[in-house]
Amino acid sequence: MFDLLNEKLITTQHEGLPLQMTLPEALSALSHGQELRFPRVQAHQKHAWFAFLVQSATLALHGDEETALKPTSSATWAELLLGLSEGNAAAWHLIIDNPGLPAFMQPPTRLFKEYKTRFETPLGIDLPVVAKAHDVKPDRHAYATAEDWLYALITMQTMQGYSGRGNYGVVRMNGGLGSRPYVALVPALGWAARFRRDVDLLLKRREKEGWGDEDQPRLLWLAPWEGTPAETLSLAQIDPDALEICRRFRLMRDADGRLYGLQAPSLKAKLDGGADYKGVSGDPWTPITKDAEPKALTVPAQGFDYKRIAQLLTEDGFKATLAQSPKGLDPHADAYLYLETLTRGQGKTEGFHQRVLAVSPKARRVFEDASERERLTAQTREWIEDAKIARLNILRPALLRLFQTNKGDDKRPDTWTARLDTRVDAHFFPMLFQSLELSDPRPLWRSTLRDLVQEVFNEAVAEAPSAGARRWRAIAEAEAVLDGTLRKRFSALYSQTDEVQAL
Repeated sequence: MFDLLNEKLITTQHEGLPLQMTLPEALSALSHGQELRFPRVQAHQKHAWFAFLVQSATLALHGDEETALKPTSSATWAELLLGLSEGNAAAWHLIIDNPGLPAFMQPPTRLFKEYKTRFETPLGIDLPVVAKAHDVKPDRHAYATAEDWLYALITMQTMQGYSGRGNYGVVRMNGGLGSRPYVALVPALGWAARFRRDVDLLLKRREKEGWGDEDQPRLLWLAPWEGTPAETLSLAQIDPDALEICRRFRLMRDADGRLYGLQAPSLKAKLDGGADYKGVSGDPWTPITKDAEPKALTVPAQGFDYKRIAQLLTEDGFKATLAQSPKGLDPHADAYLYLETLTRGQGKTEGFHQRVLAVSPKARRVFEDASERERLTAQTREWIEDAKIARLNILRPALLRLFQTNKGDDKRPDTWTARLDTRVDAHFFPMLFQSLELSDPRPLWRSTLRDLVQEVFNEAVAEAPSAGARRWRAIAEAEAVLDGTLRKRFSALYSQTDEVQAL
């Protein structure tokens, strides 16, 4: 029931026209470079769906001894996927009435009576925590389709973290509160170009590394799972690109035809990377730190700010992901650094974050050269430190004087220092790429910071409440502090001007 190989369950759009497709038809369209959109995939589900498409295509092609992606018919894709599931067609059905058989991303079980936790809508198994209904309304999926369950199921089984006793997360993140980010250098922002390139990258890696032991599980929902410690697998036991699952789950349909889910706890995680693995699993989109004990990147609540992106671009403390490789990119065309993730906290969701940064061919050549990248790493560190000085040692003291307070922990300036950091974020990379051929780029950056500080300070003067009787004196004193700290901290910007005036 709800057969992904033969039923047109997947809603797509091509050139603005709606199309319903089977999974093999979607893979065929993407392999031909046909640009699709998936309008029913929610923003936070996009990486999970994309990763599923890439990994399933890679595993299916490798199983057929293919070493590169080529345009392939939907009939061939159906055969490849059936081969990936070892000929078990039930593995591609969303619902199988017999719990002793696998269903899509749902392992078979002999202990179905343990499946007691019921979910009426896909939101119950999806990643966002919706108890307070701030971001996603609980009744949003009151009339959910099989397709909605499909995306929620893939997202849960491949992206979920730890959520209480018996509910373990995936192995491809650093801990139960980690995240599985997407960090890639892509030729275009559409699905087809990214799909084609990433499948090729994974196939080439498999060929280079000699991956593909036939005895290693590739779809982890094929074998029975009763949730016992004895059934836990290690990373070394599975195919490196395997599609994992982390929850014992079955999708059902009631007498009225309405879909619902049932879940059972497990005594241990399905996959165990070991005590020290820290999410280092070979995931092609997850950056890994260069620490003595490497670990997968966990994106903080603030998301991908300019400080984090600078580290990822210059490989400052992080190894570039496989998907950041320049292979297959047009050397004469812009590429895009594409970053997205859903961050989680203790019992809450801390936000969905997405950033896209255009990277010119000239900039890519700099990043690809080790010595140039080292120079750029030093430059970005300097610029980040200058931005911190501008925020905390220039703007903040002026704002404290504007508010006529001597309390260093006063929170009132925080609104404007945060605003400055947002403006810095918007200017950082355009200025960085503009400065690539300058012998001394620091004055250009400090001049930009000076202008941004002045801009935000003027907004604070206009917007912040102040006592009428002392307002003009407070503004004059704050302006004097601002001018003094700018001249002290960024003195080189003023020395040439002062010499000219002295003449």
